[in-house]
Amino acid sequence: SWINRHRFYPSDARRKGEEGTVLVRISFTSAGDLETYRVIRSSGSNALDRAAAEILKRSAPYPAELVATFSHAEVPLVFSLRS
Repeated sequence: SWINRHRFYPSDARRKGEEGTVLVRISFTSAGDLETYRVIRSSGSNALDRAAAEILKRSAPYPAELVATFSHAEVPLVFSLRS
């Protein structure tokens, strides 16, 4: 839910009707910043994959309780024009 607050749909992908899910592995610094991210499974759209990375960067700093619980996580970012 924290990441969803920073979510956006890239206009070029929306215009082209592109949808998909980007699965990203992320790790945090102890201060709650995004340390690394890696796309594990692409959505098949470069625009959506780039948007996923931007959303993760915009979400920092992450809440202390999240960082304390997970040093890393796999996050699916779903891009759907129907929602």
